Amino acid sequence: CYFDPRDRRAAEKWINETAQAARRYNFPFPRGDRIRSVEVRNWRADFVPMMKEEKRAGRFTLIAIIPNRENEAIYNFVKQQCIHELGITSQCVKASNMGKEGGRLAPVICNTLKQILTKHGARNWYFVGDHPVNQKFRGEPTMLMGIVVSKKRGSNERAFICVVATVDREFSQYIWRARCVRDNEDPREVVGEVASKMAEIFCHQNKVRLRNLLIYRGGVSAAALRTTVRAEYRIMKEKFREMKALPDGAGPPNPAMTMVVVQKRPADRYFLKQDGRNFSPFPGTYISSRAETADVGMRSFCLVHCKPHPNQGTTVPTKYTVVEHKVDRTVSGEEVKLEESIEDQIFGGFSREKFLAYFTMQQCYMYCNWGGAVRAPAPLQYCDKLARLMTESVDQAMSGDFAVNPTFEGPNMAFI
Repeated sequence: CYFDPRDRRAAEKWINETAQAARRYNFPFPRGDRIRSVEVRNWRADFVPMMKEEKRAGRFTLIAIIPNRENEAIYNFVKQQCIHELGITSQCVKASNMGKEGGRLAPVICNTLKQILTKHGARNWYFVGDHPVNQKFRGEPTMLMGIVVSKKRGSNERAFICVVATVDREFSQYIWRARCVRDNEDPREVVGEVASKMAEIFCHQNKVRLRNLLIYRGGVSAAALRTTVRAEYRIMKEKFREMKALPDGAGPPNPAMTMVVVQKRPADRYFLKQDGRNFSPFPGTYISSRAETADVGMRSFCLVHCKPHPNQGTTVPTKYTVVEHKVDRTVSGEEVKLEESIEDQIFGGFSREKFLAYFTMQQCYMYCNWGGAVRAPAPLQYCDKLARLMTESVDQAMSGDFAVNPTFEGPNMAFI
């Protein structure tokens, strides 16, 4: 645990309580239950040599207590060095959170330990409850997948296909794969190839045939909706049909697929009108679009995930454009019954998009590195982080050997 000399007292108190909590919850420290405390007087001059020594000693988890002064600059520097340069798992905590007393400090400690475990591949948040939508996706083998095709703007570097997907039935464990597109390859073919490999891993690990696949596709412009994304969907279906039956006799994974394009910064703005005044929509607001988007012929809806900033007027919703929606609303052959609003009754029942929106909204609370909702479903949020790492660091070190084996993969989520 690294900290600034001005935060010594708060850091020592936090380290002691964290060690006690770790023993109480059987936290799997690799070397006993002791946290090493290291004082850093000059973050930019002393931090990198210290971390290189820690790596040589075989210590691969860093907790950095970021001082209140210049906290943004120091945080960015620590993350840049740990993720991009040294390859060390890091978790940063604000020094202002260290002075909390009693029960106020316990959630900070709990979240810190949870995030460290998640970055090492442990179970994350998982689904509970008896809501009909949850029964549908927990009752049938379902895989969630985030896909981002990443490339630096204005760069001639090759693109990366980044995929993060769930690998268990509770949507709590993730696997990831990043694949560089060679000069003679079609990125859409590579997307289909990587997605089919991930589905195969899911089937082998759970020893079941994959029934449902929900794909959240990010990094797509409005112009590419009609051509690129539809082509990716068609190629993925072909890849699944080409796959052979699994060794346990479960059959090839040919799931019902739903593909949704996620736009976190659309041009749309919405207001809630009450008593003749316009207000920003509340978090959790579902905004339906009963008509198809004219230019691409696809249905869409918007979700408001987060509170608006008081100085920014209305909140910015996240727009979801449904490319294909083949996942049905049945569990064990019976259709899921959900409460219908007045609008649903007028337009003929609970829409399939609203069924999907309910599940998507829950996914926005499943991101381990934040206590509330984020503006994209968890698989896509993880995928965005992975794509950033690949474009900023990995493409700078390409060589001839990399062109032969251009794939990175693993269960470790240290890039968060």
